[in-house]
Amino acid sequence: MKAFFFVVLTVLCMCGPPVGLLAQDPDKRSLEVHQHTLGNGLRLFIIPRPGAPIASFVVQYRIGGVNEGPGNTGIAHLLEHLLFKGTTSIGTSDHKMEQVYLNQMDHLFDSILVLEDAVSPDTATISILHQRIRNLENQAAAFVTSNEFDLILSENGSRNLNATTTAESTTYFVELPSNRAELWFILEADRMQNPVFREFYTERDVVAEERRLRLENSSAGLLYQAHMAAAFQTHPYGKPVVGFMEDIGRLSRAEVKSYFRRFYGPNNAVVAIAGDVDPDQVLEWAKGYLEPIPRGEDPPPVLIREPPQDGERRVEVRYE
Repeated sequence: MKAFFFVVLTVLCMCGPPVGLLAQDPDKRSLEVHQHTLGNGLRLFIIPRPGAPIASFVVQYRIGGVNEGPGNTGIAHLLEHLLFKGTTSIGTSDHKMEQVYLNQMDHLFDSILVLEDAVSPDTATISILHQRIRNLENQAAAFVTSNEFDLILSENGSRNLNATTTAESTTYFVELPSNRAELWFILEADRMQNPVFREFYTERDVVAEERRLRLENSSAGLLYQAHMAAAFQTHPYGKPVVGFMEDIGRLSRAEVKSYFRRFYGPNNAVVAIAGDVDPDQVLEWAKGYLEPIPRGEDPPPVLIREPPQDGERRVEVRYE
């Protein structure tokens, strides 16, 4: 239920007057919430709010930083970025040609990982292979239509398109005019089934730079990371959601794709839609577009328990 309350609160904040204002109107003191569970396990909450012709959409996956293991910290946050890169039909002018370059880059990076794990890594060869990946990614760009997913939504009047990753979940949200609600189902169903993690190595570098900005080059970020690591010495809450730099740099496209297929299925998703919508029509779209998507795996439960703290813990961060 925690996920439900978070998602509903999010869409209510996005789609209209503050909830506090509704209490002033006796006819609007209670919310009409339609709850459904689709055949593939996806949970759907519809909150009709007649008025402004706007609909707010939130998708929350119950997968976040705590679900990551040693070596793949930051993978959920990287996926948050990559799911805006498009699909086999969006974001590309010729996916078959693009795929040739993607496969070549993946093979090169597999070779880099092997070389890095050697007793005496051949740094010169590793540097050459990284440059070859950059060259291939530049060549693949000829078949990429950058930001097409965002552009389609913008051209149809979207607002507040964004996403966020926390320790426990990854959430995507956007607002659209009510008469474009079906478009959201079309795009989201495509993204759930056919994502292409194009521009992968460039985007991974963007995430690494984000870590530098938020943590390594920020006194507040360094203090927060040190504080969490001291407070949670065993539980994964002590790891940064953005990941450790050494892990980010070794995440492969194949590993990220596998992680997505395993854990970002509809059975791990909550969808909330609020605004000027017809609940019956929304349910019909959900069944038509989202229900056929196959289930994924359930994330393994986080069974680690933090041992009792039996004394004071202090952290000191020096930032120059």
